[in-house]
Amino acid sequence: MLKIARGLEADAILNGAGNERWHTSNINQILRNEKYIGDALLQKTYTVDFLTKKRVKNNGIVPQYYVENSHEATVLSRENDKTLADIDKRLEELQMQLLKLASSNADYEKVGDEIYRLRDQKQELQVENANRDELKKRMADMSTFIKKQPTALIEYDEQLVRRLIEKVTVYEDKFTVEFKSGLTVDVVE
Repeated sequence: MLKIARGLEADAILNGAGNERWHTSNINQILRNEKYIGDALLQKTYTVDFLTKKRVKNNGIVPQYYVENSHEATVLSRENDKTLADIDKRLEELQMQLLKLASSNADYEKVGDEIYRLRDQKQELQVENANRDELKKRMADMSTFIKKQPTALIEYDEQLVRRLIEKVTVYEDKFTVEFKSGLTVDVVE
């Protein structure tokens, strides 16, 4: 947690109070708070007096309910992707090891580094998934647009060119058309 706090400070990321200084207690609170992973714990507090609207912490007086995936995660999101599930499992194992090491006063820097590395890897995979989904959407949009077009073009269509073509490079003996999908075609004169 100390390494995470120092990393956030190095990246000039402000904590929830708007301060540059992060404490391990901040990190611990984030990692333990179900809201950051997209879940909700209902009835953490309850109203003891409806007239004064006084609320107190629920220490087992009224039932609590845990709702998974109640909203979009802000720190870690749960994906069905096997790789992300494997990383989650490994993170849990490492956190257990870290707790054991911490209680025995052993050097647990190595385990902390592995947790940090796996969290980075998980975040990268989530970004890749989002990029892949965006590419699929763009391809579906292009496919729909193409299907709506007549099969033979008889005149220049500015809208079609802007939608499909990234750039055209002109050479002495040919020109190269690069489509937004990444496909490149050489046209020889």
